[in-house]
Amino acid sequence: MSCFGKLFSKLFGFQPKPEFILHSITFKTPESESLSDGDLLWATIDFESRYDCRIWMFSQVKEDELPNGGYMPSDVLPAGRHTIERYFYLNDIDAEKYPNGLTVTGAILSAKSTNNDALYHEVHNINYVYKPFSSEELAQRQTADKDNLNIEFVSVRYDGHILSPNDSISIDSQITVRIQAECNENVRFSCVPLTDLSYGFDPISETVDGLLDLNFNMNEIGDISGFMIKAYNRYDIAIESLQIDFPLKVENWHDDGQDAPITFEPDNLYYANMADENDNLIPVDEHSTIAHNTDLSSYMYLNHQAKHGVIVWIYDMLGSEIGECIFKSSLLSYDECQEDDNPCFIINWEDVDFSENPVREISGFYFQLTNVAGDVLAEQTVEHALTIRQNEE
Repeated sequence: MSCFGKLFSKLFGFQPKPEFILHSITFKTPESESLSDGDLLWATIDFESRYDCRIWMFSQVKEDELPNGGYMPSDVLPAGRHTIERYFYLNDIDAEKYPNGLTVTGAILSAKSTNNDALYHEVHNINYVYKPFSSEELAQRQTADKDNLNIEFVSVRYDGHILSPNDSISIDSQITVRIQAECNENVRFSCVPLTDLSYGFDPISETVDGLLDLNFNMNEIGDISGFMIKAYNRYDIAIESLQIDFPLKVENWHDDGQDAPITFEPDNLYYANMADENDNLIPVDEHSTIAHNTDLSSYMYLNHQAKHGVIVWIYDMLGSEIGECIFKSSLLSYDECQEDDNPCFIINWEDVDFSENPVREISGFYFQLTNVAGDVLAEQTVEHALTIRQNEE
């Protein structure tokens, strides 16, 4: 994931907490060896945390030096002790400005819990020199993959709701910027909001059939003026950018719909594309075996009081454990849910990984209702044992 020094202060300005213990951090490359532009600098990190958390490691250079570079995306690691490896790198180093190379003076290690609380943030002193490429080779790298590159802004939305300039959004909601791009297969994209507020954003991603959704979320209330979309080539060098002026107001909708009457009752489960001779839906019997790409219709009685709307999430259950998310609804507005409506949601297991086991035994389903800010307003567990088999055709 490419991510630049100017963004680090927005994402990680934290002090260590006792819930996190760093046992050791060991760098694998000897400091006597020079690194080339783009080389990965790996470290082995031994730590333990009382909470599920994410770990990042990124570079520190002199205050007046802001090179391009990136670091390794972090998975969520369960509470406990772990030994993991992480890297960062510098690239696109200006040979004329830094003819003798650029020195990394520190490795910044940060840990955050899954609810965004800072667990650890420390600088570990190191001394590595990144050597630039020649001006000629760097120029070639800076122009790679630029031919016929074109980026067009399409829309901004959250949970399927299209936004207009000067609309409001909530902190902790996922904001999606959609782009249409013409590019070759090596080009990837990122998008960040233009603001002084703190935020989080997705790793850089590649288009599918020319379309790409880029996501971020805001951590503070206030204003954003728009978005900056950047395209990166095969060397993780930014080769194009597109600034979108799109003012939005960030508000706190965490109380929306809480402590208010709610109807949230799952109904029956049917085959989505099957009917009997009387055109009646055919129910899915318990203990049935179905293919992972079979569409099922899940009905629900729903009434809520969240003024900004709600989202329905459906997970399968593995025994008493919540398994994979197999459905997330678009925004269900306040107005369309004032009667005891009976919406239908189409679910299947097409996005579940069956590579390790072609058979998935589920005990039922976990239904969750959240507001836009992600607060759980209601939840239900339904027992309905099924066997899901990967369809290999």
